[in-house]
Formats: sequence, C-alpha cells, structure tokens
Amino acid sequence: MEPRICIKSPEQSTRKNSQNAKGTCKQPPLDIETILDYKGLLIGYDYQTSTQVYMVYTEKFGTVVWYRHDSYAGKLCLDCPKEKECRETLDAIIREHNITLRPDEEKMCMTSQSIAIFNKLAAKETHDTNARGD
Repeated sequence: MEPRICIKSPEQSTRKNSQNAKGTCKQPPLDIETILDYKGLLIGYDYQTSTQVYMVYTEKFGTVVWYRHDSYAGKLCLDCPKEKECRETLDAIIREHNITLRPDEEKMCMTSQSIAIFNKLAAKETHDTNARGD
C-alpha cells in the first residue's frame, strides 16, 4: 500500500473540532514522489490540480505546503496579494536550510526562484553527523 498524505490549509489545521481531531481530511491525497525526512522535505504531485507540491518543515512556520505555480489568479509576483507572505516563506526556507542562491537566481521572480530553492534543498547534502549516528 502506498503512503498517503493529507494536506490541510492553515485554517483547517488550527480548528479544534472533532473532524480534525480524528485526522479526517477532505482534500485528495498527494502522489508522493520523494520523502527526504532527514531534511524535512516531501515532494509530491497533486493530480487534481496537475501541480508539483513541496512540503518542507521550518521552525518559523512549521510545515509549509508550496504548490509550484506561475501566477496567482493570473497575477505575477509583484502584483500578487500574497507576495509578502511568499517572500517571508521562501526567506525562512533559505535561512533555516542554509541555501545559497546564485546572483542570477536572486534576481528571479519568486515563482521561478522557488523552484531553484526546492531543487537546491532536495540536492543539498546534510552535514548533521548525529542524524547518521556517526
């Protein structure tokens, strides 16, 4: 049996009701492509939205669910009402996971930059010797 993941919006995650207490979820599960638990990263695909999905843990925000996207309702990053929230989220991921962007990547719009960030996180070697038991 394949593992199944349920993603809840922040509003659903904080509601204290019996349905959430039982772990029930109405969203469809993700097709999990990669789990890098030692990095706190899951990469999956949401067939309902035909979108790559990244789940990553941060100290600042907890579990972050990032859907790969080109725009928000047709609005590019600078015109998007979520621009500040996205910038804060990506900055937290960069900072907490010690990711370095090249100068050309720093100039990218956030939608393109996010792909570079998650690719770097997935490829990044960890140097936590305690996690490996060395």
